[in-house]
Amino acid sequence: MNQITIQPIDSTWKSLGIDLFLLTPRINRLRFLGLMTLWYIFLILSVITSAIPKIGLLIAPVLIMITLINIIFLQIRRFNDFNFRGWWMLVPLFPYIACLIPGTKGPNRFGEQPPKASLPYILLSLLFPVLIIIAALMPNDNGITYKTKNFSIQFPSKYEVTTNTVKGALDEVVKATTDDYILEVETIDYSKTSKDSLHKLFDQMGVKSFAESLNVSSVDFIQNFGLLNENATDVKVISDKPIEDKEIPGRLIQLSYKVKKVEKEVRTIAAIYLDEANKRFYCVQANYFDDNDNKNKILMEKALDSFKFTTK
Repeated sequence: MNQITIQPIDSTWKSLGIDLFLLTPRINRLRFLGLMTLWYIFLILSVITSAIPKIGLLIAPVLIMITLINIIFLQIRRFNDFNFRGWWMLVPLFPYIACLIPGTKGPNRFGEQPPKASLPYILLSLLFPVLIIIAALMPNDNGITYKTKNFSIQFPSKYEVTTNTVKGALDEVVKATTDDYILEVETIDYSKTSKDSLHKLFDQMGVKSFAESLNVSSVDFIQNFGLLNENATDVKVISDKPIEDKEIPGRLIQLSYKVKKVEKEVRTIAAIYLDEANKRFYCVQANYFDDNDNKNKILMEKALDSFKFTTK
C-alpha cells in the first residue's frame, strides 16, 4: 500500500498565508512562534471587534473561535515535530516547554522534516515576546477589586468611597461613575442604632422587622431603598425575584424609567441583601443607559455577579 507524504510548504511571504490555515503534519520552532504571533494579533483584533455597536457581539465570538481552533492546530503540529502526539498539549505547562524542544531530524511517524523558517517567520517570532509583555502590562479585564472584611466586588472603573450617618445608621457608599453608568455598593449598618430609631424606621417602611423589609410590594421596596432617581417617570418593573444563591437572603429587582432632558431610557438593576444577625443591609445598584448593543447591561451584570460575601 503506497504511503502518501504531504510535502512541506515553501517558506515565502506567499506561503505564509497558506501555512496559517493548513494543517500540515509538522512545524518547527520559529515557524510555530511566527504563526502563533499572527494568531495572537488576530485574537486581539477579534476582542476589539466586540466593541463595535450592534454587530460586534455577533462577529467577535466567531472570530475568537476560529483563532482558538487554529492555535490548537498549531500546538498539535509542534508536538508532532518532535514525534509526540497532540494530546500531550493537555499536560499542564507542557505546551510552553514545547516551544523549546527541537524537532526530529529527518522524517518521523508524522511526516517529513519541515523546512527552515524564512525571514517572515523569523521577524514574526521576534514579536512574540513583545506581545507577551504587552499582555502582562494590560489592565485586568475583571476591573478594580474593592474588598472589605464583609464583601468584595469588581468595579469596571475607578471608584470613590463616602461615609455618612443617615437616620441613625452608618451609611458607606462605594461608587463608580462614568458617562454611561453609575455602579454603587451601599452598606447600611443599623447595629448601633437605638431601638426607638429602629421602631420609627420600621413604621416608615411599613414593616415590623428587618426580615419583612425584603417581602414588601415592589412599589414599597423601591421607595424604602431609594432605588429611583427623583426625576424618574414612566417607571416599569421588569423583574422582581428573591436571591437564593448567596450566604444571606436578598432580593433582585430590575427597573426601567425615563428622566427629563435625557433621551435614552435608564435601566436599574439592584440587589439588596439582608444580614439580619448584624442588622446590616447591602445594596448593590447599577444605573445605566439602555442601548442597542447591550454593552452597559453586560458590564453591570458582570459587576453584580462578582459581588461576594467574605464574612464567616
